[in-house]
Amino acid sequence: MPDSGKNHPDFAAARIRLAELDTLINSLIVERQNLRDTLDAVIYPVSSLPPEILSHIFVRCLSSKRPAKHLAPLLLTQICRLWREIALATPELWQAVALNARRDMVAHAHQNPEELLKMWLDRSATLPLTLSLGGLQSLVDMAMKHHDRWCEVTLESDAAITEPEARGKVFSNLRVLELTDWSQDPHTVVIENAPVLKEVHFTVFSIESMNLRLPFAQIEKIGFQTFDNAATCVPILLQCTNLVHIDTKTLVVQTITDHFLDPHVTLDSVESLNINYIGSTIVPHVTLPALRQLTLSEEVDTAVGPFKALSTRSGCSLQELTIIVDQHNYKMRSLHLTQFFEVFPSVTTLRLDFRDHALYRFINALSSADILPSMHTLTIDSVRERDDYYILLDILRARSPAGNGTLVNLTLLLRSAAKSSSVDARGLPGFMMDHFRDIAAEGMRIQIFLDGALLLDV
Repeated sequence: MPDSGKNHPDFAAARIRLAELDTLINSLIVERQNLRDTLDAVIYPVSSLPPEILSHIFVRCLSSKRPAKHLAPLLLTQICRLWREIALATPELWQAVALNARRDMVAHAHQNPEELLKMWLDRSATLPLTLSLGGLQSLVDMAMKHHDRWCEVTLESDAAITEPEARGKVFSNLRVLELTDWSQDPHTVVIENAPVLKEVHFTVFSIESMNLRLPFAQIEKIGFQTFDNAATCVPILLQCTNLVHIDTKTLVVQTITDHFLDPHVTLDSVESLNINYIGSTIVPHVTLPALRQLTLSEEVDTAVGPFKALSTRSGCSLQELTIIVDQHNYKMRSLHLTQFFEVFPSVTTLRLDFRDHALYRFINALSSADILPSMHTLTIDSVRERDDYYILLDILRARSPAGNGTLVNLTLLLRSAAKSSSVDARGLPGFMMDHFRDIAAEGMRIQIFLDGALLLDV
C-alpha cells in the first residue's frame, strides 16, 4: 500500500509550524486587545473639556458655509458619539449653509437637497440664518418658512421671491442681501418689508433683467458686478437716498473717457467708492459731494480725466485713497499715479497695492513733496524684487516732520518674489534697516513686514 499523507516527511514539520503560527496569532490578538485597552484608558485633553467648551471650539472651527463631509459641522458628527451629540446640540454650528441644487447634486447625490436644507434649518433652532440658495425654487420656498430668521442671504438663479410669496411677511433680521444670476432670464425678488436691511449686492449678467422691489431708500451699501452698461445701475441708485458706500465692478473691457453722462444722479451721502476701471463705469453718471474714501483698481491711466471731472463737480474732499495696480496693468507708469494724485490733493491716507509689481517701478510718483502735501499715513504693499529703497528713503526724509513734512506713519508690506535669487530671504540688509531707523528717530512710525513677518517696528 502507498504511504498515507501522515507519513509524508514534511507533514510533521507542517503541523509544528502551524501550531507555532496559531500561538503567534493568539499572542498578537492579546497584544492588540491590550493596546486597545490602554488607548481606551487614555483621557485626551480635548475629551476632558466640558461640553460647553467643546461646543465653543466647534463653532470656531467653521470655515465654510457649504455643507461637505470633510468640513465642520458635518465632519464633527462623524468623529465619535460624544462629538456628534455636542455638534447636534449646538445650533450655532448650523446657522450658515450654502446649497445650490445643481452645483451640489454630485457631492450630495445620495441626499435630497430639500432634506439637506431641512436638516440644517431644524438643527439651527431659532437662531439667525446665513443662507445661499439656488438651483431649485423649492429650496427658497422651504427657507421662506423661516423668513423672520434670515440675516445674510444670497439668492442665486432659479431662486425667486414673488409678490404673493412676500406679501405680509416681515424680514425682521435681514441685514445683507446678495442676488447672483449669470443667466439673462428674468429674475424676480420682492422683499419690501425688511426694516434692518442695509446692504445689497448684485452679481448678475444684467441688471435690466432683474424684477426688483426692495427698500432701496434705506440701503447704505450697494455693490454691482455685471456685464451691463453702468447706466443701467442709475435707476437703482436714484432710489438709494441714504447710500454711504458703492462697490462696482464691470466685467466687460471698454475704456470710458467721458467726463459726464446721462442718466445722472447726485448722491449726497455717499462717502466711499470702490471701483475697478476697465469698462463701462458709473463715474460719469454720478456726483458725490461727500466722497471721503476711494479705492481704484485696473486702468488708472485712463481714469484721470473722468475722476478729475468728478472731483470738480462734486467739490469733495477726499481723505483716504487706495490704488491697486493689477498684474495685468502693463501700461501703468509712475506718471499716471502722479497725475491721479494731483486730482485729489486733500488725501491724508494713501495705500498703494502693487500686487505683482515691485515698489521701485512706481514710487517716483511721490517724489515731489507738492504731491499729496497733507499725507500723514502711507502704506505700500509690493513684491520684493530687489533691495533698492533709496528713492523711498529720500521721499520719507523729505516728507518727515524733520523735513517739515506731514508724513508720520509708514507701513511697508513686502512679499517675496516667486523666483528671486537676488535678495536675502532672511530679511533686508542691515545697513538699509539702519536708514529706516534713522528716519524713524526723526518722528516717523515705521513698520516693515516681509511675507507677513514683522522685520521692523520703530
